[in-house]
Amino acid sequence: MCRSPVLRQPDFSKQFFLQTDASAFGLGAVLSQEHGEEGNKPKLHPVAYYSATFTPTERNYDIYERELLAIMKSLNNWRPYLGWTKHPFIILTDHANLQYWKAPQNLTRRTARWHADLQEYDYILRYIPGKTNIPSDFLSRPPVDDRGKNDNQQVIMLPPERIQTAKLVEVPPILEVK
Repeated sequence: MCRSPVLRQPDFSKQFFLQTDASAFGLGAVLSQEHGEEGNKPKLHPVAYYSATFTPTERNYDIYERELLAIMKSLNNWRPYLGWTKHPFIILTDHANLQYWKAPQNLTRRTARWHADLQEYDYILRYIPGKTNIPSDFLSRPPVDDRGKNDNQQVIMLPPERIQTAKLVEVPPILEVK
């Protein structure tokens, strides 16, 4: 990840590879292309890195949705690179649970929107072993970031400063009409 050159310029005539990973609190992604010296087997070399933390709401998504969210946020981040590729790009993920989405599902509004967004891309999803997904795995788990262990614990739903006691106003007695 840190050997010279750290990043290469993208070559839009070559196929892109998008490695993604989601943890309980964030995502990491690496956009790569194959490069190799003459006579050597080509290796994936990074074109760009992306890391983001999930919002408290996104942390509550189930694992299927968090993994798909990592892909969707990465696609959105690199839309200028991946929206009009010459060749289908390869999405590499170490989560076999994304196969959950191969079967018919009742989609929520959010997943229906993701489904519509995915139609804009020409991609192939490929499962890879977790031990080979090191760069995106590292980016999804920053060492000093909140790990989400205390999510939804001891949360004050309505802070005291947001609550006011209404002052009762005396209502005048109804006047009798004679």
